[in-house]
Amino acid sequence: MTYPTYTQAEAASLWSFACCLYRQPGVMQACLSVQDQHGLAVNWLLACCWLGWRGQRLDYSVIQQATAWQQWHLQVTLPLRQARCAVGQENKSHSLYARLKDDELAAEREELQRLQLLLLGSEREPSAEPDARALAGINLRCYLQSQGLSEVHVDLSALSQGIPSLGVVALFG
Repeated sequence: MTYPTYTQAEAASLWSFACCLYRQPGVMQACLSVQDQHGLAVNWLLACCWLGWRGQRLDYSVIQQATAWQQWHLQVTLPLRQARCAVGQENKSHSLYARLKDDELAAEREELQRLQLLLLGSEREPSAEPDARALAGINLRCYLQSQGLSEVHVDLSALSQGIPSLGVVALFG
């Protein structure tokens, strides 16, 4: 198998990591499923994996501090998604649908940038857990618990399983 190559700067970006992970088999389906069924934020799921890949553990208090992200998500991203879905129910080939989809993606990118600033701005010790997949799983469980859910309700194994296939895990190792 041939892996994509990235510079350390490219791989360090939450946006780049999220785009690559999202394209891995089963990840998009898992993310959209839990977004639709449980109202979970896909960007938080991807950020949990990014932190695990970087060897860092998510702290519950950081999730509670994400007010700027939350405001953007509620006031910009969700309304764009709702508008895109409404237009798409009538006609996905309508030019407005394509513009809304582009705008929603731009809003998602801004969300990820805000999350990256928040996550990198909070001091944390490197985790003693050396396995990026295991650490991503720990971070995902922390996020699920912050949302009142458990692994019994949500299967996110596709996300943590997608991490090694990125071929860039060793950059921070």
